[in-house]
Amino acid sequence: MTDNMPDGLPTIVSLNVGRPAWHMSGTAAHGETKWYSGIVKSSITEPVLLGELNLEGDEQADGLNHGGRDKAVLAYAWSHYNHWPSELGRTTLPVAAFGENFTLSNCNEATFCIGDTYEVGAAILQVSQPRQPCWKQERRLDCPGLIVRMTGSGRTGWYFRVLRAGLVGPGNQFRLVARPNPDWTVEAANRVMYARPIEVARDHSLAACPYLSESWVNTLLRRSPK
Repeated sequence: MTDNMPDGLPTIVSLNVGRPAWHMSGTAAHGETKWYSGIVKSSITEPVLLGELNLEGDEQADGLNHGGRDKAVLAYAWSHYNHWPSELGRTTLPVAAFGENFTLSNCNEATFCIGDTYEVGAAILQVSQPRQPCWKQERRLDCPGLIVRMTGSGRTGWYFRVLRAGLVGPGNQFRLVARPNPDWTVEAANRVMYARPIEVARDHSLAACPYLSESWVNTLLRRSPK
């Protein structure tokens, strides 16, 4: 494997799915907000079919900003759960607290590169982009300002597109098939997207990566025109 791969292969420790539902956040004293999302997920123990757009039993409420071929599966590092409770003033976090489909051990944003292709169970996946947290993540954990904390720490998670549909399940390991862009880790891509001030040359360099999602390419080129 590669030098930045931790000992042991990335492994699915929790496989999580959920359908859109109405949720409440806030308190009666300070105001409650009702919102609709598929971010709240439950862990399942049996293998399920991973199709081109999502896992069986999983669905996104907002098809414009979530889901699609470039964002079929959201992954999050299990190791990050060691950091967040104390930082957020909590003792525990719920299952799939960050809305992820795969909670993965033996990895983080420095492990995966844009365009990495992996065999997982019977499926083949490819890394497409880092995850950009939205307001629903803050509502999920009732934590204003969490978006800034996630992007600032680099603990955002990342997305896969599905190159071959197939069954995946808890315990499945990620076996690297190809790594065409070893310099563009998810961590490095995050640094470019959230750089302040914006670095135009780096924006264009990342946007030129042929495996980066269309939405990220468009964002980078729109904010850093030639």
